Amino acid sequence: LVIEAGGNTMATITATTFTINDGTTITTADNTDTLTLISTDADALVGPNLNFYRNSSSPADGDLMGQIKFTGESAGSGIHTYGSIVMENNGVTDGQEQGKIKFNISMPDGALANVFNIDRTEICINEDSEDLDFRVESNANTHMLFVDGGNNRISMGDESPSNCGAIVTVSSGDSGATVNGTFDAFCIEGGGTRGMSILTPNDQTGGIVFGDPDDNDIGKFQYSHAENSMTFVVNAAERMRINSSGYVGIGNNDPDTQLKVDTTISNYTTRFRNLHGSDPFGVAIKYTSAGPDGSGNQFLLL
Repeated sequence: LVIEAGGNTMATITATTFTINDGTTITTADNTDTLTLISTDADALVGPNLNFYRNSSSPADGDLMGQIKFTGESAGSGIHTYGSIVMENNGVTDGQEQGKIKFNISMPDGALANVFNIDRTEICINEDSEDLDFRVESNANTHMLFVDGGNNRISMGDESPSNCGAIVTVSSGDSGATVNGTFDAFCIEGGGTRGMSILTPNDQTGGIVFGDPDDNDIGKFQYSHAENSMTFVVNAAERMRINSSGYVGIGNNDPDTQLKVDTTISNYTTRFRNLHGSDPFGVAIKYTSAGPDGSGNQFLLL
């Protein structure tokens, strides 16, 4: 059966298909389902199916393959698109076909903004760089993960990451303090006692490392669980160690006294000074001999 109007074929009906050759509008005056697709297939495969087929004779990368639009009246009785879902073709080469699905919503200026994308390389939120927040809610925290789009801040557990001032904040409460503007990349904040834990197995080492373009670990402090010792590295060399007995070594990595200081300089080894008042005083230990083997070395207590 062929339905024609004005000499044009509008629809074709067969025993199993109904094909419409032009735009179709279905109107309803109530809130019942406007269109229902029913499949009576009893197997485990997908059904019913809704297929958006762009039958282009010259497909090209970047073609928009189909769109679902959500439109309605505005207060001024104008028709406005409040949101849409768009499928984009990102590659048409045989065997390398790629797609991208985009979710758009209407922003306060009335324009559609791309708020969520999925393609073969990434899942992107807020592609159009709007003042749009991202929030993940857990069972007991409404802002378990929160990205403040307007202030360019990230927090875990805080609905107002800009309060602390850091770019990334881990918070369990408002401390009332603000982060130092020079060191504002990362902040741990809480309304009570808070801190950070570095946990490793019993035979491993945990630490914090400082690096630059010339040396990625030029400074660090680390704790060895195998030795139960804490070491401090400056300019890529160990400068101080506290061992499991609480002995401190400066220039020595195996101290056997409460404080052991080793040096190769030929000046003062250790100086203790009291700078109170206008006439500082103190004690200095000075190395006065160049004997390298320990015998005959002389030290003056000044």
